[in-house]
Amino acid sequence: MLSRQFADDLSHEERETLKNLVAELRTQHSQIQRIYGKLSESLNTYVQSDDFRQSVRLRKVLREAEQAIRSLPYERERPGLVRGPVLFNAGFESLAMVKLFDPDEFAAPPKLADPIAFSDSDRARSPRTGKARPEAIRAAFAGASTLAEAWERLPAGERHINSIRGLLSHALHEGAGFDREAWDTLDFEQIDGSTRTAYLPVVTLKKD
Repeated sequence: MLSRQFADDLSHEERETLKNLVAELRTQHSQIQRIYGKLSESLNTYVQSDDFRQSVRLRKVLREAEQAIRSLPYERERPGLVRGPVLFNAGFESLAMVKLFDPDEFAAPPKLADPIAFSDSDRARSPRTGKARPEAIRAAFAGASTLAEAWERLPAGERHINSIRGLLSHALHEGAGFDREAWDTLDFEQIDGSTRTAYLPVVTLKKD
């Protein structure tokens, strides 16, 4: 096909497709053959299974029932009845195989233990860092020239991580200047009593 005259009007992609068409067809043929092989194996396995044999028995019984119904004479007053087919029969060898429920053998389940009773003394709130108090933050900024000075003006019980966040937020809203090349260190206490150090850029506050 590529040697014909119309091949000159085809695009490069179309010529490449025709060039590789035979190899692509062989690849697809091998994939289809594998699918057919798996399908035949699955079909052979199903035909040899018990499900297939039971379905064959069921179709045979249904055909016999349909033929029996069609062979009944038509009667207007009384509908035709046919005996139901027996599909499964019990194969008990002894009465011991029949697991029947005997009410005399029933044993009531044991009573559950009483639930654990808790009192108000058992309730304990997990320790957590308190929130920053806005009035304490504003009072610390009064007369301070830097954020580090405002931190020193806070009461000892207010020097925690949330107060540092409150000081930074208040400084941003007040238009304070942040020096990215210099650092201040603020020591604060955690819940477990340990002390950590926060490194902040030097913040210069605006004076009233």
